[in-house]
Amino acid sequence: MEALLRETGQAPDGTAEYRDLEISAERITIGSAPDRNIQLLGKNVAPQHAELRMRNDARFELVCRSGASVRINGEQTSAATLSPGDEVEIGGNHLVLFEPPAGFDAGLQITRDANVDASEFERAFRTDLNQAWLSKRAAAWIFSVLVIVVAFVLPFFLSQSNVPEIAALPFVPDDTLWSSGPLLPAHELAVGTSCNTCHQVPFQRVQDDACLSCHGRIEDHVEQGTLVSSTALGPTARCASCHREHNEPDPHIVIRADAPCTECHQESQRLFADLGIDPVDGFSERTHPSFDAYLYKPFASPAGTGIRFDWRTVVEPVSAATELSNLKFPHDTHLDVAKVMDPNSGEALHCTDCHRLSLDREHFIPVTMQAVCIDCHELTFDPAMPDRQLPHGQPLEVMLTLEGQYLRKFSDPAVDNKEIRPRRIPDRHDNTQVCVNTAFACAAEAAAEDIREQFTVRGCVSCHIVEQHAVPDIYSRYQVHPVRLAADYFPPARFNHASHLVMREETGDAACAECHKAQDSRVSTDLLIPDIGTCVECHSDVRKPGYVPLQCIDCHAYHPDVSRFGTVVEADEP
Repeated sequence: MEALLRETGQAPDGTAEYRDLEISAERITIGSAPDRNIQLLGKNVAPQHAELRMRNDARFELVCRSGASVRINGEQTSAATLSPGDEVEIGGNHLVLFEPPAGFDAGLQITRDANVDASEFERAFRTDLNQAWLSKRAAAWIFSVLVIVVAFVLPFFLSQSNVPEIAALPFVPDDTLWSSGPLLPAHELAVGTSCNTCHQVPFQRVQDDACLSCHGRIEDHVEQGTLVSSTALGPTARCASCHREHNEPDPHIVIRADAPCTECHQESQRLFADLGIDPVDGFSERTHPSFDAYLYKPFASPAGTGIRFDWRTVVEPVSAATELSNLKFPHDTHLDVAKVMDPNSGEALHCTDCHRLSLDREHFIPVTMQAVCIDCHELTFDPAMPDRQLPHGQPLEVMLTLEGQYLRKFSDPAVDNKEIRPRRIPDRHDNTQVCVNTAFACAAEAAAEDIREQFTVRGCVSCHIVEQHAVPDIYSRYQVHPVRLAADYFPPARFNHASHLVMREETGDAACAECHKAQDSRVSTDLLIPDIGTCVECHSDVRKPGYVPLQCIDCHAYHPDVSRFGTVVEADEP
């Protein structure tokens, strides 16, 4: 029911005023309680006094709660059917039903009792336990008995009697208080004290189905199907065989020891040779294989008058891998203050100016033109309009923008061409060409020349690889190779960048340079990702002075997220 509540009153200057309120509810509740749709105060107004409901015949029915009454058109009653024009009085407050405007089912005008003082507002709210329906003494006795029955008598009775169908009900208390140890906090938050959420069958150990009811998105350690048949590991172990609850005094349910990992992976050639996994027996250059990087590689094929690029994930050893992002970017130039400086401070650029850590503390926010590069590299193209820039990302839009700009310059007399031309050198002729053709022809000629320069001399070609096709159509002549940068070079592993922002005594750019030799990189094909040799300079699989101990689970998940790996192909696939 859509209702319009109109409250009338008197302004300080004596003029009448009203305030409209729109409510949407199945029924309109009336009383002195704060949660009522219409809160009316007065000595004879109950907290939940009455309700106004709409009938099928578009009339309204007013029903009072037990012990309450109202006056309708001067007559005392506890229930009545109302029509527009009827007046209801509740403890000195007047309510009049009126014909609602369009869009509303009911209209109700409210005139509050002017004799209500501030004490009535205090009585409308319960501020003391003695004002509740249950006294302190009664509440103490009731809850004491309830605790004894629920926490001791009933669980004891159910544990001693053969009534599993009752004990399995979700609202029946169990013997959680008698457990040998606490639940993992995350499990306790999810299931509370309901033991039968995991222990679904009495006297039976927890089954995998109970675990998967909440952890259904957990990936198998080894992919089911063909990969399982390629291993000699046998049936997968039960979840609870490794992840044990109620472990006192150590409540950790995740196993961090290396032994369960290395027991199998040190014999990888025997246990799962068909998978091509290198043996691992620890974390050192001798016991751990070198790193493999997951890279995006473009595979080109003819398409129409141009080239189509298909991006695929390729796994290559870090020591021999190259980055093929199709982007021209020299790191050494951008880190040299003599060549590139911060436009605001005039200092050298820092790694964090472009590479900004994301909230997961592992990856970085993708570097894009609009988010990062535009701070230094403006896409201006016309000295007469230095504030206008070319669109980035769509070559066709670049061409159309240039054509539109030159068409306006040559055809619109209102355009103020303030292009500054260099002074002519004495004794030399002015080679500046002046177009004497039609405005459209001059604009097309100037735009075509600027397009050629943007894609072959300056502009787009400065950072991108541009393919030039021998076609008459200028819109199809230049094709910019698409750019794709990898967001995660090691998706099967984890790496916390935030904890590596301080490397021994190094911080800032110096800490980054400990692993990423960007200051020596002259081409964008350099893969600035460290191999295991860099990691073992600080980490070891055993505790020893000067090294940070590293366990398998610190970098690898037993249940990997295979959705992050992408479709992997061989590096030499065409």
